[in-house]
Amino acid sequence: MTQSHLCVVIIPSSCPPSSRTLPPKMKYNPDVSSSRRKSRKAHFSAPSSIRRKIMSSGLAKELRAKYNTRSLPIRKDDEVRIVRGKYKGREGKVTQVYRKKWVIHVDRVQRDKSNGASAPIGIHPSNVVITTIKLDKDRRAILDRKDRKKDAAGDVEMADVRIVDSSNRRTSSHPNCSNFPGTCSRLFSLAVGLHEFKSTHVSMHSTAYMPHDAFASAPHFQTITLRGHDEFIKCC
Repeated sequence: MTQSHLCVVIIPSSCPPSSRTLPPKMKYNPDVSSSRRKSRKAHFSAPSSIRRKIMSSGLAKELRAKYNTRSLPIRKDDEVRIVRGKYKGREGKVTQVYRKKWVIHVDRVQRDKSNGASAPIGIHPSNVVITTIKLDKDRRAILDRKDRKKDAAGDVEMADVRIVDSSNRRTSSHPNCSNFPGTCSRLFSLAVGLHEFKSTHVSMHSTAYMPHDAFASAPHFQTITLRGHDEFIKCC
């Protein structure tokens, strides 16, 4: 006579928070695959032009404040400081950017081989910060393009402004206006100091405010439109 054994498994009604499955992250760009397999293939088969951007290093705090940018594609003759890994704290000049292996070679960071020769040790660019930038014409152009505060740092900003009479759509009687039907079409170049033009960087989604004294001679003008943008700039 055989005996049967009954096995009872108790399953908790609620799983602990750490074991719960999070909902999938929303996909923002349909042209970029979320597949791990495809992402790895795109990374390791990337051409040299793409590897140049991926192999970027952060700037030191002083350079970050000076150039108003956080990182830069690393190149030969840059001086770097290793901030992560076994060789943390070492400083030296970049002797080679080895894009094929995704590493850089830093001066005096090397190992001794069994035959007595020395071989450079590869360091990933994300593990270093740039302390001195090798500047040339192209590098200066890159830094100027990446400067996030160059517009705010200028003393005077030039803006082409079209004044629109919002009180009525009749032709304005202002002495310097060209008489076009339906609107005051006086188009002029207005030099506005940053201490007067209380605005951040003017873009397609920004709204700026201008003091009353800029329109003291034409108080009925209430709305102006910046040429090349769809936003309205209102008087405060």
